[in-house]
Amino acid sequence: MRIGIDAHLVKAQPTGVGKAITRTIEAMVGASDGDEFVVYGNREFPAVLDAKANCRVVRSPFIAGSRVLRVLHERFRMPGHVLRDHVDVFYAPGYVFPGDVLVPMVLGIFDVNALKSPGRVRPETARYYRIAMPAAAQRASRIVAPTRVVAGEIEALLEVPGERIRVVPLAADERFRKPPGGVAGVKGKYGIDSSYILFVGNIEPNKNLSRLVQAFFAARLNKRLPHRLVLVGKKRHRATRLAALIRQLGCEEQVVFTGYAPDEDLPALYSGADLFVYPSHAEGFGIPPLEAMLCGTPVVTSEDGAVVEVTGDGALHVPAGELAALRQAIEKVLMEKRFAAELARRGREVAQRYDWAETGRQTLAIIREAAGERR
Repeated sequence: MRIGIDAHLVKAQPTGVGKAITRTIEAMVGASDGDEFVVYGNREFPAVLDAKANCRVVRSPFIAGSRVLRVLHERFRMPGHVLRDHVDVFYAPGYVFPGDVLVPMVLGIFDVNALKSPGRVRPETARYYRIAMPAAAQRASRIVAPTRVVAGEIEALLEVPGERIRVVPLAADERFRKPPGGVAGVKGKYGIDSSYILFVGNIEPNKNLSRLVQAFFAARLNKRLPHRLVLVGKKRHRATRLAALIRQLGCEEQVVFTGYAPDEDLPALYSGADLFVYPSHAEGFGIPPLEAMLCGTPVVTSEDGAVVEVTGDGALHVPAGELAALRQAIEKVLMEKRFAAELARRGREVAQRYDWAETGRQTLAIIREAAGERR
């Protein structure tokens, strides 16, 4: 069977969705026995699959950030490529399908945040997904969601019958299972010279970082904590508002923006932290908390349904909107060492249940199921 895959969302510096797409494709290619894969990506798509005998990567000339060019390419050029390459089934893990592809199609939807909370994403993103995502969901033979929570939201918001939706969890990379070397060197690279609380993810409204900054500032004053707050990730939509809040609170010296950190630095950044906090309003899965848990770092997250589903009793959960609750959670983990150690132990135990190889096997099985219906 020849499987076509749309990977145009993967950027040169991939974050959550881009990493999930790449890791899932790698796992499917590794799990397959006899299938051929044609991966359609942009010119930034990494070289991780280039040496695989059962996989061919077709790169378009533009970069992933060129939204208009990407959409035009997917709508008007991709169907011809699929026809030319004699693809038997098509997998689009990034929320929408290309144009009229005349083979069975499997759609991946990581979350429906652009539909639930359009004010927390870029206006153009909300407008595009409001039209394109429901249309893609109706055309899909199968839809893959990362959690039961997202599956339920797809069924309700996109009016898709539940029997067409499958849940396939994501995972954290193997690199987070091993104690990292060079923690001090990585901390020095990013100007971290004290104990610290960590966040990893895009700097954008959905991540609820204004609440994290406020809770950190209050906890630092209340308990005279020596910690700094380290925010790892790209500055995205409305990041300037967060910087303004930090200036208003007068804690510029206590907050470190590292920018994007490559994968090889993340295990050390997680392992060096006393606490990882992920207060997001809404997620589809939440890979960063899983990475932190696998590193043995205690984790505090919001009570978002998908994140709670993934982290279970391996993290401490608080309501996203309650400043006092988040401050108290930070203080509890940092001041009560036995509790922090037990939380870290449970977190690692939970995180070890997730595996990219299993993600690949399950996704491949769903694609084969969709292809088999046509035959």
